[in-house]
Amino acid sequence: MYSTEMFKLYALTALVFFAVDLLWLGVVAKGFYQEHLGHLMRPDVIWGAALLFYSIFIAGVLSQCYLDWKPSHLGTR
Repeated sequence: MYSTEMFKLYALTALVFFAVDLLWLGVVAKGFYQEHLGHLMRPDVIWGAALLFYSIFIAGVLSQCYLDWKPSHLGTR
């Protein structure tokens, strides 16, 4: 049960994170990044590196936010 719950949390977190990041990088802050960091940006995306980074990042978020705060903290024993 625990691995199924973690997989669902990981998938949901990845979906939400991807949607928010896509909105942020593609719409909200696109002009800001082009203006201030354009000289550092590549014209193409290295998808393998991006997927590896986001996979590790999301695992870190879950380990710090969910695993450190387990449902047992709700007062049920």
